[in-house]
Amino acid sequence: MKLFEGIRRLIDNAVVVWYKILGLKENEKSGLLRIKKMSDEQLEKILSQWEHKNFIDLLNNIYEAVCILDKDLRILLWNKALERLSGNEAESLINQKCKKNILIQGPGEKLLACSEMCPLIQSLKDKIPRTYKVYILHKEGYRLPAQMGILPIVNKNNTADASLITFHEYSPKVSMPHLTQELRYMNMLDPLTSMGNRRYIEINLASRLEEMKRYGFRVGILFCILDKVNSIKGAYGTVVKDKVIKMIGKTISSNIRFFEFAGRWEEDSFLVILINVDSHKLDLIANKLRLLAEQSSILVEDILIHTTISIGGVLAASSSTKDSLIKKAENFAHISQKEGQNRVTLGSDRY
Repeated sequence: MKLFEGIRRLIDNAVVVWYKILGLKENEKSGLLRIKKMSDEQLEKILSQWEHKNFIDLLNNIYEAVCILDKDLRILLWNKALERLSGNEAESLINQKCKKNILIQGPGEKLLACSEMCPLIQSLKDKIPRTYKVYILHKEGYRLPAQMGILPIVNKNNTADASLITFHEYSPKVSMPHLTQELRYMNMLDPLTSMGNRRYIEINLASRLEEMKRYGFRVGILFCILDKVNSIKGAYGTVVKDKVIKMIGKTISSNIRFFEFAGRWEEDSFLVILINVDSHKLDLIANKLRLLAEQSSILVEDILIHTTISIGGVLAASSSTKDSLIKKAENFAHISQKEGQNRVTLGSDRY
């Protein structure tokens, strides 16, 4: 696949840049249409007149997160959007080989493992574009869900000598950001994680249970306890412990649906409220969060620090109260810890 065909896919996210390149006015109504209608030959002719700097400027000014890797999986470009998405600055990554575990294809499944099964290597060999659902490892340690597209760049000899990789984040854009200040004033925001605190969780859960009785959809909760928090605090101190707690909180809140909720219950525990779930979905979501937490990590003085979570999950019944649900879920979480940690124990709130 030629580079200009990969660039064409990014046109919609770089309209302003293309206007400047083609000498069009931003208010010219037919401008974008003219760009889209260009033939491959016309587009290739324009790109052939560019210098390397033009490509860098283009890719750095688009909304989509993009990087380019050579055939040895060495990073040639890491654009500004990807810096914002991953927290990693281009300066620290250019000319470095892609890191192991910076992505996982699914919970517990490594993607960039520097083996022949790596999809980047496969696309370089067969020149076939690929898309994957991945979880990006942010610089602060948490995992973000994203759609990754791999576009092999094919030269005149019909061999791929680089790959253009795009990332589209789809973590839930919940209403918490614009409510943050209001919740802070109402004393319902956890200061460390910027998630809802215990008071907000109780109010939210009570509302969801009322909605369940009114509309009939099932509510489930997950009580997540961080394993080995005291050991981390003893070995590395309070600052590192807080970073680990924040990392796990962000991993959890970034990997639930936009209409669901996660908050901090106690120092070492989080509570997740799930809507319209059955026992199967509750199990899938619980284990997804458990595996993503296991794959999250932060680097402190060249030491990789990570933890796991033990989860208790409960499906609400018509007679459930917030107190009965939380108590049962917490008990199940403690059972998960006693049985070896990094486990899920599920049940329903029935008497």
